[in-house]
Amino acid sequence: MANIAVTLPHRDAYGAPELKENIRKHTIRGFIISISAFLIFLIVYTILTNRDTTVPMAPVIPMNRIQLEKLADEENPEEKNAPQEIQNMVNTGPAARAGNPVPAPDSEITPDMKDFASIEDINRSSSKGGDGIDNGGFADNIDLGKELTIEKAIEKIPEYGQFQAVEENPKIANYADLKKSVVYPDIAKRAGVEGKVTVAVYIDKYGKPKRTKILESPNSLLDQAAIDAVMRYTGYTPAIQSKQPVGCWLSIPINFTLR
Repeated sequence: MANIAVTLPHRDAYGAPELKENIRKHTIRGFIISISAFLIFLIVYTILTNRDTTVPMAPVIPMNRIQLEKLADEENPEEKNAPQEIQNMVNTGPAARAGNPVPAPDSEITPDMKDFASIEDINRSSSKGGDGIDNGGFADNIDLGKELTIEKAIEKIPEYGQFQAVEENPKIANYADLKKSVVYPDIAKRAGVEGKVTVAVYIDKYGKPKRTKILESPNSLLDQAAIDAVMRYTGYTPAIQSKQPVGCWLSIPINFTLR
């Protein structure tokens, strides 16, 4: 058999291994460039943010009224020589005085007295009077900074048993409603305690219960329940004296029964 020589195709010098190597190199190079750019940006940002951007300001020096007036005189020397009457002028209010009007003869009424004060003028005037100069403001002798003190009248509650002259005693609108509000204590039930508790309650002039006093009780276990029921009830009518409501004591019996 004759041997046949076959010529193999020439292999290209640049193939897949070379491409893979170039990709790896360029990937590493790109990663290094990205990290470097990020670090440079971070350094520049840190430097810019840490810079002192505050604008220097002159120190604030407190000055009193005398220093301010002296400074104003130095800046405006022509105002310093102004007439004394202008410097002493203040924004005073009208010279009207509160009180009862006093009639005057027609012969004593001058032309400048024919104008009556308006409500606005009266509101700006003081009860002490003034010098008659009205420049549109409040009178200079009104103490605008004075606080008004409002005192609330506190009703004095008399002791139980103290004599009170009343025409009508305080009343309960519906004793059944009061009885429904009584809560029997569980400890008293278990102990078998029952009986009548008499509670004295002070009803003020508005019909509100204010103070209580136990007058009679079979056992202290029932006292607080009776007091709570009396204070919780809202249907009281106050006592009447001289056709006016007044505060007065009222005795209320509260029965506790287990049957």
